[in-house]
Formats: sequence, C-alpha cells, structure tokens
Amino acid sequence: MLRTLESRFAIWRDEVRQAAELGWVTLEIRKPRTGRPAKIARIVSNSAAAKLPFYRSWYPPPIPIRHVLFVRTMAMALKHAGGKMGRRIGTHSYTTAYRRVYPSAKSIRGACASASRLLRHPNVIEIRAWMYAKNEGYIPKNELMPESLAGIEDRLDELLGRRLAWKMRWRAN
Repeated sequence: MLRTLESRFAIWRDEVRQAAELGWVTLEIRKPRTGRPAKIARIVSNSAAAKLPFYRSWYPPPIPIRHVLFVRTMAMALKHAGGKMGRRIGTHSYTTAYRRVYPSAKSIRGACASASRLLRHPNVIEIRAWMYAKNEGYIPKNELMPESLAGIEDRLDELLGRRLAWKMRWRAN
C-alpha cells in the first residue's frame, strides 16, 4: 500500500507516518506469507476521506540561498561605496557581488550580463524590497525573512500595507 501511494500519488512514507502520528489515519503493519516486501502497511482511515499532509508540490518553493547571498553581498558593496557614490551603485559592484556568490563565472562581461539578468528576477526584487523595508524601520529588526517568494509578498503586504509594499518593490526594481 505504501509503495502504491509513493508511485501513483507521490505521498511518501514520512508523510503517512506524520498523518498517523497526528491521528488522521491508522497504520496496520503485517508480514505477508510470501512475497518480496517484508512489510505491507494497510491504511485505515478514521473518517470517510483520509487526511494526509499536503503534497510537497503544493508548497511554494524556497528561495535559493544564492539569491539571498547575492542581495546581501550587493548591499555590503552599496554600504562600502556609499560615501563615494551616494545612493547609487555601479555595475562594477553588481558584477563583483555576482562573482563572489557565483565563483564559476568565467568572464567579467558574462558575470555583468548574468548579474543584470538576476537583478530582474522576482526573488531578488522581493528580497531587496524586504531589505529596504527593514533598513528603513518598517519591519522589526528581529523579524526573520520568510523562505518563499509568496511568503515575502504576503508579509510585506501585511506589515506595510499594499501601497507602501508596492513602493518598496518599485524601488528594488
């Protein structure tokens, strides 16, 4: 039964065990008389429809750590260049930040092109908007950044309101 759930519905054994711990389903494990599997689990539901945890594909994917590192490295470059260039940051700083996070970039021009492409990525825009809002004091300092794009969007809208959150996203873009 567990193999069928894994192969047909992508419900993994850990998810079934989690549902059993929560009391949503009951697992009965027995040994067959003959056959290849050593254990067969039969799922007996307490209700008409068994409640299982959500599919992993239903959760929003987390933001890649390299995107977060790119934005943080870029922010440090802006902090160090702040006295010389004011609030502006040059493409050299973007390229340097990209090459620090992605050391496999072969040429400077390729890194510059990739950095400018990465700056338009929705993840990077949302992370930059989060950092701008946090630096300006709209978000408490002890608040952690959510791990997904939808989580950042929702939390920014909740903390700042739609209009100010849009302003932070526009500034980050």
